[in-house]
Amino acid sequence: MPDHRLLSGVVSALIVLGLASPVSADESSSASAAGSSERDSSRTDGEHISVVIDFASILKLERPARTIIIGNPGIVDATINGDRMIVLTGKTEGRTNVIVLDEAQNEVANMTVEVAPGRRLKRVYHGTKRQTYACPGACAPVLSVGDDPQHFDSTKSQIQGRQDFANGRADQ
Repeated sequence: MPDHRLLSGVVSALIVLGLASPVSADESSSASAAGSSERDSSRTDGEHISVVIDFASILKLERPARTIIIGNPGIVDATINGDRMIVLTGKTEGRTNVIVLDEAQNEVANMTVEVAPGRRLKRVYHGTKRQTYACPGACAPVLSVGDDPQHFDSTKSQIQGRQDFANGRADQ
């Protein structure tokens, strides 16, 4: 089980002109728009669940859960909250499966989870080089598998620096 623990006017103009290629997931419900959604998953065998990157989705189970098996933990994170609730958090775009077992190792749930960028994510193409931005207001670069390596590495370095600073590990 996994351990639980900005951009210029040019980009805005590209998005407005339609030169950015947004990919959206359904965020129409108020709960989803607020960053989470809740599903009653009393029957989850073969269920298909959609989760937005960097958002959580709550699954309620009919039977107690003890173990979560994630096909690709790089795509989605899953945690047990209590014994009848699973919290799924989208990590990166893709599709994987999640299996939930009870204490006797019997299957409680077996589902396919698809993680997609929400409407707030925009993709900008410079020839064959892609960059991804979160644009809830002002745009900011985000990490997305498949982005241009130079953009990805620069964004990753900035995010890590911010996390180090927040945790008191910044170089002075």
